[in-house]
Amino acid sequence: MSAFFCLVLTPVGVAAMTYGTERYWQLTLDQAGAERDVPGLAAIGAGACILVIVAWLAALSPAGPLLSGLIWGLVPAGIYLAYPHDTTREVSDLLVLPDFALSGAVTWLENAAFLMVGALLVGAGLAATRRRSTT
Repeated sequence: MSAFFCLVLTPVGVAAMTYGTERYWQLTLDQAGAERDVPGLAAIGAGACILVIVAWLAALSPAGPLLSGLIWGLVPAGIYLAYPHDTTREVSDLLVLPDFALSGAVTWLENAAFLMVGALLVGAGLAATRRRSTT
């Protein structure tokens, strides 16, 4: 059950954070009062909380964060590193996400944030595995 929740919650958390960070960044560029952008800041906070829950679910089963980190973090980062132009084009063509989330996802790919999130979730899963084996 933990693995299922992790696999469902991770893309939601990442999408919320990419939306919020891109919205915040755009408003900062436009000097339109990004510090008062409640929807953008709320999306960043909600995404961060969701990803904390995903990492916390490692206490129930290390498989969830391990799989989520691989599938939603390391695999997209690896694909982007191997095929940056094709990946950027494919992500930009997704119709299910708002524009800020799409451009934020591309920015996250370019800045290795997917690699970072994936590594941290895999690390949480490995730490939970290690913890279970020593107790």
